Amino acid sequence: MERAHGPEDPGPRGTGGRRSPWLYTGLGCAGLLAVGLVLTLLTFLALDRREDGDARTAGEVPGPGDTVSHEGMYFRVARTEVLSRIDGLVPGGEFLVVHLDVAGTGPDQQFWRDEQHVYTHAGVPVEEDPEATGRLGGPMWVTLPANGRAVRTTVAFDVPSAEEISHIGLSARRRGGGETVVSLTH
Repeated sequence: MERAHGPEDPGPRGTGGRRSPWLYTGLGCAGLLAVGLVLTLLTFLALDRREDGDARTAGEVPGPGDTVSHEGMYFRVARTEVLSRIDGLVPGGEFLVVHLDVAGTGPDQQFWRDEQHVYTHAGVPVEEDPEATGRLGGPMWVTLPANGRAVRTTVAFDVPSAEEISHIGLSARRRGGGETVVSLTH
């Protein structure tokens, strides 16, 4: 039996429902471009999401004498000194003593000297030396005046060589962490 309408027309000869390979190549390139643009935008936004006092680029890192606001406190590295001993205590390398001015922005704030770190040029952290800091006088914490007046305090670090130290990480938290960076090499 023959159909009344005849066989179906397969369309123009040679297409057979296939698409050009250039279509897939073009779509693939467009997809890669879109992914690249999205990743670039996300990277830019992630690096730009910082508040005052957070990590900065190398050209923006504050140095000694600069006041830095971070997590409700103001920090200023007043000066540093290198000592061969503190009140009879001899370091494994050298004592790097950092003199800080610290001020709070509200009542009942405390700055904990034993939660601070200095870092080598290679990024290796060196913790505060509690015995050396204790021999410099005062408790491990400093209660900050509610009026915002700065208090001078000192923190000692036993470092292999003071010349290897690039910056200090200052924390406003009682248990450390959340540091802001201040260069010690300016």
